[in-house]
Amino acid sequence: MSSFQSLQLVLFRSRKNDRESRALSTESERQSKLCHELEKELHSLEKEEINLQNSLRDQKRMAEDVSRLKEELNTLSAQSKVKI
Repeated sequence: MSSFQSLQLVLFRSRKNDRESRALSTESERQSKLCHELEKELHSLEKEEINLQNSLRDQKRMAEDVSRLKEELNTLSAQSKVKI
């Protein structure tokens, strides 16, 4: 192989490596951007989950309060009937 052919081969490999390097860099940037977007979405879903948990807890408390008030009303109603 002549030195000219060797030089052509080196240049070919160098260009090929440059293209592969740019392709890897582009893919890395794409994956990094996707990862960032998914992290933002996960954070949003975590906040939504917390809000839903709080809402559910509040609903359970209200249901317990309603149940307790019904019991008190029934007790007061029964007491008022006994006094009459």
